[in-house]
Amino acid sequence: MVLRGRCRSCGAAISPRYLLIEVLTGVLFALTAARLGATGVLPAVLVADATLVALAAVDLERLLLPKRLVYPGLALVLALLLGAAAVEGAWGRLGIAAVSAVAWFALFFFINLAAPRALGFGDVRLSLLLGAVLGWFGWRYVLVGFFGANLVGAVVGVTLLATGKIDRRQPVPYGVFLAVGTVGTLLAGPSVVTWLTSIR
Repeated sequence: MVLRGRCRSCGAAISPRYLLIEVLTGVLFALTAARLGATGVLPAVLVADATLVALAAVDLERLLLPKRLVYPGLALVLALLLGAAAVEGAWGRLGIAAVSAVAWFALFFFINLAAPRALGFGDVRLSLLLGAVLGWFGWRYVLVGFFGANLVGAVVGVTLLATGKIDRRQPVPYGVFLAVGTVGTLLAGPSVVTWLTSIR
């Protein structure tokens, strides 16, 4: 805004998407901090938020989840979760996070192995981050995040097919739906997650 939408050095126009992504990230940071408070796990979740926003933006434009975003984000989230476990003595939570990350990775790995056109390996890599950050809060969060992502993807996909925006052979940015499902679940709160997993 200070630069009036122009690069300081060359004067080229700056795309509005940069401002939108920064504003969205800031809003998610505020909502996450309000939801979790000053807890040991807050830094890990904030890093996950920022990583997922960046990955969703890239996936939406290029149908790609770059390793140079996934791996640093994953490494930092894991390190911060380890720190949170040490500070809070929450080693049980860390164990559930690790098991959740491995389980989600294994599921996506075998789906990719069986049908690589249905699920890219970028999604397989990303599943480690998703399972870890959701698993910290318990298995219910993992279930709601996973099914929430697929529900959002199904609704959007069917809508786009019905309106003729895409055809059946056209790939969709699944990473966007994974990000929405994960962040939405993190913000939902324990009462909502418990209620959703208790529905029969």
